[in-house]
Amino acid sequence: MTDTATQYAEEVVAGRISSGRYHRLACARHLRDLDQLRGYVWEPWRGEQVVQFFETVLTHTKGEWANKPLRLEPWQVFILSALMSWRREDGHRRFRTAFVELPRGNSKSTMAAGLALWLTFFDGEPGAETYAIATKREQARIVFDAAKRMVSASSSLRKRITTREHNLHSRASASKFLPLGADANTLDGLRAQCVIADEVHAHPTSALINVMLTSMGTRRQPLLLEITTAGVSRTGPWWEHREYTSRVLDGIHADETWFGLIAGADADDDWTDEATWRKANPNWGVSVKPDFIAAECRKARAMPLYQNDFRRLHLGQLVQQEDRVISLEKWRAC
Repeated sequence: MTDTATQYAEEVVAGRISSGRYHRLACARHLRDLDQLRGYVWEPWRGEQVVQFFETVLTHTKGEWANKPLRLEPWQVFILSALMSWRREDGHRRFRTAFVELPRGNSKSTMAAGLALWLTFFDGEPGAETYAIATKREQARIVFDAAKRMVSASSSLRKRITTREHNLHSRASASKFLPLGADANTLDGLRAQCVIADEVHAHPTSALINVMLTSMGTRRQPLLLEITTAGVSRTGPWWEHREYTSRVLDGIHADETWFGLIAGADADDDWTDEATWRKANPNWGVSVKPDFIAAECRKARAMPLYQNDFRRLHLGQLVQQEDRVISLEKWRAC
């Protein structure tokens, strides 16, 4: 069996696939763990099961690929395989938390929706409960609605999963998938198997995420998946979890249950260079369109107030100030 995830990691580490520092370190960690990590096993067939589910059962439901089979890119296979194929010696999953930061447009919601369906209805967990969470339920519905459309588009899924306005469920396994916001009436009594925390950078505090973490205590192998674009505020869960992820990937802190991948340009990369755009966006040329990014860059060069948003949202670069009144190039030219 071809181990696509490991092959991808080797390509990134060798520099044949351009990537930022913490994208590259996530791949290097995987390769290092294959040789050195004790107490865990790599079982690539488990990730392959999930990949086959994505590519034979799920379809795109929006845009130019609507109703066409969903085809995963190698970087997506790497993430999904890491979460599914790394196991403890007792057979349960290694990773309990996954922090994945990607620039806008890299199909993170599609990947999260498909994984949520697998973990809720196909992972063998009786009475599985999966929740998509965000600061508002409307934001949480982005991942949930993507999953709902996938079910509606598949005859095999429709036979197994019942769809409601705010609920996907299976009577046979007593499993369900719901969207929840911090504005929900109550979060008591939950027993989460999987939690998808969307746009973590928008969470002002860790309160909602912490409530959901405590709800996982009775599960054998729960997963918290945090998906986000880069944020601005250096307070709150996004910054705290990003910093923790960077320390794990840098080897400063050992946490074998925490998966992290931060895709984006490095701090000193030229944000106006197409090579930087490609480096920052793993789905470059697929869901991230080069002509769109080029047009946005031209706008950012002409409109200093937009420059930080462009760099943060489309390149994953951290910017120190929220607004620019004058571009640095023009300031230096003075």
